[in-house]
This record gives sequence, structure tokens and C-alpha cells, in this order.
Amino acid sequence: KKLETDPYQLSSKLWPQSLKGSTILSRNATENPVASGFTRWVIPYCSQDLFLGNGNPSTEIKRAGDVVFESALNHWKDSLESESIDTLIVGGISAGAIALLNHVGSVQRVSKVANVNKLRLIFDSVSVASRTENIRDTQAALEEIVDFDKHPLCNLTYTMNFQTTELWNIPCCVSIHCMLENDPIIRELTQTSDENGTERLLLLDSIYDAHVILKTSSNVPSNPSILEIDALTSEVMEAGGARGQQFLQSTYGSINRLGNRVLWAVSNVVGHVYLVPALEIDQLRCDFNQDTPIKAVCREDGFGFRGKLFNGLEATAWLTTESWKLCTVNKDSIQNIIFDFVHAKPENMSYGLVRDVCSGPNCVPIGVTDR
Repeated sequence: KKLETDPYQLSSKLWPQSLKGSTILSRNATENPVASGFTRWVIPYCSQDLFLGNGNPSTEIKRAGDVVFESALNHWKDSLESESIDTLIVGGISAGAIALLNHVGSVQRVSKVANVNKLRLIFDSVSVASRTENIRDTQAALEEIVDFDKHPLCNLTYTMNFQTTELWNIPCCVSIHCMLENDPIIRELTQTSDENGTERLLLLDSIYDAHVILKTSSNVPSNPSILEIDALTSEVMEAGGARGQQFLQSTYGSINRLGNRVLWAVSNVVGHVYLVPALEIDQLRCDFNQDTPIKAVCREDGFGFRGKLFNGLEATAWLTTESWKLCTVNKDSIQNIIFDFVHAKPENMSYGLVRDVCSGPNCVPIGVTDR
């Protein structure tokens, strides 16, 4: 199906010869005050395996995303010409954020070899489909393609052991909540102090994930009850969701559980990812994807997903070069949050959980209370 709807996601043969960057990959200082002067490296995502595949030839399609990711890191390290680097930003978007989540240790390793003074990790909207059938498919795929010795938290055994809340129904290695609690490398970053600001994590989230809502809302009755709305919202919990936000507040409190290395910014915006369109190839989806329930539509500064809501209404979730300026958390733009995260002095950096005030019927979900 992907070959018909999004073939460019499976091969780089359809890509332009050179890539033009936007948002955090733009070379324009006005558009990108965060990192316009940085050298940029992009690891293409064509394997559709969350960069976790070990290249097992027994599968129908060889997926070797884990090998690609590690090779790209080593190639970057070996190509360096300077003896040290002041600031290294490593970011992942959506599925790419899950990839980064599972390779933090490898990034730390090459960062130390490269004598990086400040490492900044940006996880933009860590998310995966959380419907029951999607969870089963994801788990089955991981069992076929993942090396559990290297990524043990993808193993179903670990997932079942760590399913202490409904937010962990998906495999642990693709759940930001489960990884924060149980991955030793990431957990160490939340448990240890870093007064010099050497290594920091930024998690960007949306309370309501527009892409997932457009996928699921056609199943909601015309006049949904609170319970039916709650059921819909629970499907986007791993991408934020009202339930997810309430869970964050009740579990992590305002600051303490995340330590002084992690900033988790949760917005009330109805959106999915903030740094897209980072590359012009994102607009290639408008050349395909025409026979799916959710249509891709484009304009000069970006693209959107269009789908039906209840009562026959249609909505479009736009992702443009202005999105990271327009989307806010606690009245501060995502662009400013990222700028401060990268450039502020350690003593002036924000950390902990920063979120918009939750409103609506799902703000106090069953079984979770705000502290």
C-alpha cells in the first residue's frame, strides 16, 4: 500500500538532487534563528521500521533501519575535521523521534568521541498509532526485525512487565512514558543533575494530535457522549492526548520527576509535529496519497492533512514553515522554546513539565487524578 500512496517514503530515488531545508533546517537566519549557521546532516527514513530493523533477511522486505542509523552516526564522526564541537543538536520527528529515543546511547557515544561540549536532543511528537489492531501489528513487526539483545524494551516480555498503566499498552520501546521510566540511559538523564548544561532533552508534544484525530474521528457518532469522546482521545494518548497530558501532570508533577536535564513542553494546539516541513520532500506526499481517507494538500509554504470529522465536516491540519512560530506552550512559541533550549545558559534554562492548562471533559480521566 505504501508503494502506491507514499513511495518516496520507501526509496530516495524520487527525491530531488538537492534538499532545501525549512524550520530548523533552514539556512535563513530570519526563518531559523536557532541553527541557521549549523552544519546539517539528514538521515533519510526509507525503511519504515522506526530505525530499529536489524536487516534480518528472513523477512519479506529487508529492513535495516538500526544499521543505517548507526552507520550514519559513525560516518558523521569519521568525517569531522575539527577537534571539538561546541553544540550538537540531534532531532527526531514523529517516528524519527522514536528512533532517537532508542539510540540515545549511540548518540552519546559519538558525541563524546567528537568532543561535543553541549548535546541537545529534540524529540518532536514521539508517537505511534495506538489502536488495538495497530499495537498488535507493531509488536509482531518488532519481533521479526529487532535485535532484542540491543533493544530489549521492544520485547513483548518487557512490555507486559511494564504495563502498569494503560498508557503502556503499546510496545515499551515506542512509548515515551515507558522509556522514561525503564530505559536505563534515558532514566539516568532524568535522575542525575547536569549543572553545566552538557546534555539536555527537549520533548515537544501536542494535547490533541490532529493527524490521528482525522484518522479516527469518522468512527465517532454525530452526537458523541463524554465516554465516546474519551475513547477517541485515548487513541492519541501516546502523541499527547488529554489523558496523556493529565498522566504527565499526575506522574511527573511540575518539575521534580524529570530532573534538570529534561524539558517536556505540551501544547494545547491541535497539531502533529512542529518542525515539519523541515525538508521540501515533505510535499511529495501531495503527488500521491490520493486514494486514502486522509488527503494530502499542499500550498507554497507547506502541506496539510484533510479528512472528515463527524457530521460530514472536513478539516485540514496544516504543517507550514510558520507552524513552529504560531504554535505555543504557555504563551511561548515552539521556536522560542527550542532557541532557549539550545542557546540559553544552564542557569537560565527551563526544565521539567511545561504545559498549557487542560480544558474539556477529558481533563480528569478515569483512574487518574491531578496532584
